[in-house]
Amino acid sequence: GAAVSHEAFIRRACDPQQSAVVEACAGSGKTWLLVGRIVRALLDGSTPGEILAITFTRRAAQEMRTRLLDDLRTLALAEDDAIVDWLRQRGMDEPAARAAIGPARNLYEKVVAARVPISMETFHGWFWQLVSRAPLGAGVPYAPALLEAVDRLRTDAWLHFSARLLRPEHADVRAAWERLIDEIGDASARSLLIKFLDCRAEWWCFAGDDEGHAVQRALAPLATVGEHDPRNDLRTGDFVEAVATLAELWGTRLAGLQTAAKALERVRGWLEASPADPAADFRAACEIVLTAKRTPIVALCPEAAAKRLTGAGEAERYAQAHGLVVARLAEIESDLRVWQALRLNEAALACGRLLIEVYQALKAQQQALDFTDLEWHAHRLLADPDHAAYMQVRLDARYRHILVDEFQDTNPLQWQVLQSWLAGYGDRDEESAGDDRPRVFIVGDPKQSIYRFRRAEPRVFDAARELLARDFGAAHLRTNVTRRNRQALVEVLNQVMAANPLYQPQATLAGVGGAFVLLPLAQPLPPPAVDETSLRDVLEQPRAERDSESRYREGRVLGNELAYWVAHTRVREHGRERAARWSDVLLLVRRRTYLPQIERALRDAGVPYVSDRRGGLLATLEADDLLALLGFLTTPTHDLKLAHALRSPIFGASDEDLIALARQPGAHWWPRLQALAAQPASAGDGAADEPALVRAARLLARWLEAARVLPVHDLLDRIYFEGDLRRRYAAAVPAPMHAQVQANLDAFIELALAIDAGRYPSLPRFIDELAGLKRHAPEEAPDEGIADAGDAVKVMTIHGAKGLEAEIVAIADAHAKAATDAESVLVVWPPQAPAPEHVSLVARGAAGRDAARADWFADDDAQRAQEDWNLLYVAATRARQVL
Repeated sequence: GAAVSHEAFIRRACDPQQSAVVEACAGSGKTWLLVGRIVRALLDGSTPGEILAITFTRRAAQEMRTRLLDDLRTLALAEDDAIVDWLRQRGMDEPAARAAIGPARNLYEKVVAARVPISMETFHGWFWQLVSRAPLGAGVPYAPALLEAVDRLRTDAWLHFSARLLRPEHADVRAAWERLIDEIGDASARSLLIKFLDCRAEWWCFAGDDEGHAVQRALAPLATVGEHDPRNDLRTGDFVEAVATLAELWGTRLAGLQTAAKALERVRGWLEASPADPAADFRAACEIVLTAKRTPIVALCPEAAAKRLTGAGEAERYAQAHGLVVARLAEIESDLRVWQALRLNEAALACGRLLIEVYQALKAQQQALDFTDLEWHAHRLLADPDHAAYMQVRLDARYRHILVDEFQDTNPLQWQVLQSWLAGYGDRDEESAGDDRPRVFIVGDPKQSIYRFRRAEPRVFDAARELLARDFGAAHLRTNVTRRNRQALVEVLNQVMAANPLYQPQATLAGVGGAFVLLPLAQPLPPPAVDETSLRDVLEQPRAERDSESRYREGRVLGNELAYWVAHTRVREHGRERAARWSDVLLLVRRRTYLPQIERALRDAGVPYVSDRRGGLLATLEADDLLALLGFLTTPTHDLKLAHALRSPIFGASDEDLIALARQPGAHWWPRLQALAAQPASAGDGAADEPALVRAARLLARWLEAARVLPVHDLLDRIYFEGDLRRRYAAAVPAPMHAQVQANLDAFIELALAIDAGRYPSLPRFIDELAGLKRHAPEEAPDEGIADAGDAVKVMTIHGAKGLEAEIVAIADAHAKAATDAESVLVVWPPQAPAPEHVSLVARGAAGRDAARADWFADDDAQRAQEDWNLLYVAATRARQVL
């Protein structure tokens, strides 16, 4: 039965003596399984330092570490029967569990006191360890710094790249750049090259040691059309003759048709025109028989014209001529796209290679590496025969158990690094292999792969399964039994996901019940009536935004629905039932574009929430206030920043205070503030009723002195304490925002140590760094503080909610599709291949698609469609009871 097979699955997966590849559905307890296997390995005699566990985010690594210590603490303090039950749940039989009671109690001390601890790392953390062990002369910078935010460096690299284009030795690249912007425009050209820069590791793997030859291989699929413009081949004899035949019949047999008369006029113009401009000549030829969308004009098709073509053979002549013209235009259109793609790639590869060279040179000057460098160096060190043996010895001497969580998020380069390491042990049947081979445990779920934008390739899972089965005897274990989702939700998933090629019907151990609600899509409002005779009062009348308003109304509907389910849901916790709370709700969105409208709707509906506004710290009002204050402390003559700081909760000055200050004589506001505060009528000495401007003058004088000598963190610490910022902000903002604002204040002061690891403590440098992040790197800007949400709905993206669960889950904006028409880099890397088979660049929109790469584009589209399924599956499976 199902229970027996599930027990067998647990027993086999947790066995530390055997390698295994586990494919487990959402909510089945993958991390539980991995931690249980670590405990079993420790009981089996492995030391903590012999265990390497790899996952994909620091949060997941910390959760894994916390779970392990919690389990070991439970074993250290539990009764004998509880320990036996715990071990039996993780695959041990009764006698073995009884025998392991004593060792299990000692595991906590063994792990926390170990001289070499268990390695629980992200992939990049592990790569950092590999790179740090690299021998001298291996091409790795000595004692490098790790760059986690690289957008500023990208911006600098672009400026240096632009400067290099002006040098005589790069005249050919400058010509390529000019050709590129002529083809697709400046903004698109820059976007395309930045994306190529981000894919430089894949390009290096594709190129090997010969970049020149790699360029030719990249261009080879496109070079089939030749070097000249295919539009030059338009006016061949048979094509002109066919056009003339159409013109003859249009002028005689179809003369009564208005469409034919217009086509005849266009034909005459085309026949008489000089084909000096191939683009204009081809465009004019297309207009004869094709619509603007390059489809045949229906009224001129042979089927529509046949009833008027009554002469001998006229219908056949017309059909042949029309077919030849349409087919030839389509053929040239297809060849044209390939030729344009060829020209685009010739130019873009020349520019992109120079941009990579500049970017790498800037990093070398800083003795720094970024995450892509870590992947590349780890791959190079383990794949290079000159260094592989040395690295293999350093690794073999340590790890006996390798465990990888969320393996579906691995990209091909990361898999190559792991594969190169494992390949060093040789084939399974070699005598030298013996017991020296590590036990490998991989767990994941390809239908939860949602990080394609980070180059994740779920098909790597299949390649890993095949290799580990062949070389390590790993069993492939699969479970479709969830412990999270109630029966009603599983039934809906089984119905909705039937068309998903990766999905298999699931069962549940979470019990019966549950509820699924499908809400109708909020329709856009009709366009408002516009009074053409008067201008809009921009201070009183907002601009009508139909799409945003529909998202707001969607948020109101969601708010009301969530209120209903919170009131009607019971939650079982610690063996008891309780009423649901707002904190039991997770509201998911695919993208943050319309998050402000949904948040405004929740506020208006009275729903408390805390939002995961990644990268949004510098856009908050409290961060703006602090930046204004720091800006004034840097430049005391900056009157606008002083006014901003005075009006903020930091000082709480009123409009009347600022008006009084503005009326004071003086060139700048700071001397005016000092003079106004020194007047006898305004005197105070820090009392509770001290006037706002007097208090501001007193504190600002102190902070201006401190700003000259203190590091930024210490200065902010003094400002927070002396200015009583936490209390003042708590009094100034609505109660539902207290926790988030306090967390943002904490996050802001942490930036002083987080940016460049606190190496640049000067206040002007700190302000400049923040301004750069806010202006140039919104995706790398610091996140808002993580607040203790209290009793509030958590609003997150689907990607941010990976690994989380809640009693009630709502998916907003579920109909949205990801944009697919942006510039991109096409990387064709079969998971079994050691390097990409093809790398090329793709322009924006349909014009970037060509017949030469059609099969690759089709495969890419299929992977994109699969990720849409995966996003829906991940979002839906966060819910325990109500979706």
